[in-house]
Amino acid sequence: MQDSYGTITPSGLHYERHHNGIPNIDPARHRLLVHGMVDRPIKYSLTDLKRFPTVSRTYFLECSGNTFTEILQAQEPTVQRTHGLVSTSEWTGVPLSTLLKETGLKPQAAWVLAEGADAAVMTRSVPLDKCLSDALVVRRWNLEFLVENEGLLHAAGLARYADRLSLELRLVDGRLIHRTLKFAPKTALPTGQIAERVWSPAPWPEEAEKGWHAFDPRPTPLYLQDGARLFRVVRVPELQALFIQMRVHFDMNGETVADFRHKVDEEIDEYHPRHLIVDLRFDTGGDIDATRDWQRALPARIPGRVYVLVGRYTFSAGIVAAAAFKHDAPQQVRLVGEGVGDRLRWWSEGHNVCMPDSHYCLHLTTGLWDLVHGCAERAECYGDKYDARVVDLLPDLDAPLTPTSWLSGRDPGIDAIERDLGSTDRPRVMGGR
Repeated sequence: MQDSYGTITPSGLHYERHHNGIPNIDPARHRLLVHGMVDRPIKYSLTDLKRFPTVSRTYFLECSGNTFTEILQAQEPTVQRTHGLVSTSEWTGVPLSTLLKETGLKPQAAWVLAEGADAAVMTRSVPLDKCLSDALVVRRWNLEFLVENEGLLHAAGLARYADRLSLELRLVDGRLIHRTLKFAPKTALPTGQIAERVWSPAPWPEEAEKGWHAFDPRPTPLYLQDGARLFRVVRVPELQALFIQMRVHFDMNGETVADFRHKVDEEIDEYHPRHLIVDLRFDTGGDIDATRDWQRALPARIPGRVYVLVGRYTFSAGIVAAAAFKHDAPQQVRLVGEGVGDRLRWWSEGHNVCMPDSHYCLHLTTGLWDLVHGCAERAECYGDKYDARVVDLLPDLDAPLTPTSWLSGRDPGIDAIERDLGSTDRPRVMGGR
C-alpha cells in the first residue's frame, strides 16, 4: 500500500479475507438464490445474470477487521501490514435492486441477509434501502475479463485486432515504443510455475519451445537468472561470496533438496567463500525438516558474514529458515530485503476435511508456530521443536524489490550487501545485480 500510486487497486493486489478456506466454486453450477419475503423466489445462474443490464461503479472496500489491534500500538513495519485491508476497484455487475424487484418484494421486507458460499457460511445483514440504492451483484472488476478473454477488447471497440494488442508507449524521456502482444489462452501456458516466474524475464522452457519472447532487461540480475531452477548455487568472486538460492523447500521436477545441500557443501569445501548469501525472497515454503539440521552447521563454516535475503514472498518454511539462521548465529547473520510475507505466529500441518453433501474440502491446520514467544504451553504447539525463536525478522539492511530496480536490471539486496561489505568498486555480479 505504501508503494501504491493512484486510487485504483490492481486486482492482483486487492485484499482478500477468507473464512475456513477459499470456496471451490464451479461457475457452471453456482447459483444465486433470492428468497424470503418475496412473491417469487428465484434462483439465478451466472448465465441468467449476464442477461441483465449491467453498470460499472468505483467502490472503496474496507474489511471490518482492518487495523485490528494495530490501532492501539503498531507492531508491523509497513502500512500494508498495519492498515492494508482496504482496496478501491471499478466493479461491473447487475444492480441488486433489479434482482430484488424481479422477485416481487413484500411491503414488510426491511433487511437483506446475505449468505456466502464459503465453508463458514458467513452472513451479513444489510438494510433494504441500501440494497435498493447502490448495491451490485458483481461479475467483473477492473476490466480484467476483457483482457483475459480473446476477442473481447476487439468486440468492445478497444482493440484493432481480435488475437493481439498493439501498444504504443511513451517513455519519460519522450521516446515512443511500439509492442505487439499476442493472446495466449490459459491452456497454452506452462504448468508448475513458481512465484518468481512472474518476475523473471527469461522464457520458461515451454515458452522458449513455442518461440515466445519476454521483456529482457539487461543485465538480468543474479536472483532472476535460471528462472526454471528451484535451487541454485553460484560463486560471486567480486564479493568473495557464495550465493545460494532456495525458491521452494521441497523436491519437484527432478530437483531435490538433498542434491542442493550436497552442492552447497561441495562448493564451500572447494571454493572457501568468505561470505555466504542465502536468497529466500521467493521461498514460498515446504518441509523445514529437509534443511533445519543442515542449516545449524553452515554459519560455522563461513569466516565472514551470512546474509539472508527475505521479502514479501518468503512464507512458511522460508520464514522458519530465515529465523533459524538468525537464531543460530545472531552476531554473524544479517537480514537483507523487506518484511517477510506472514506474521511470525501461524498454523500449519493438518489434514483435509470434506463435507459429505457439498463435497467442499477444507484443510484443517493443527500445528501452531510462534517464532517470537514460543508455544510450549499449547497442546497444538508444533514449531518449538525446530528451535528457531527470534525477536523479529525485520531487515538489518532495508532493500525492497521495486519496479524501478527491476526495470533497471539491478538487485537492491546485492547492492545493499555490497555497500555493507565496504566495496570501493561497483562490480557487475553475474551480468547484473
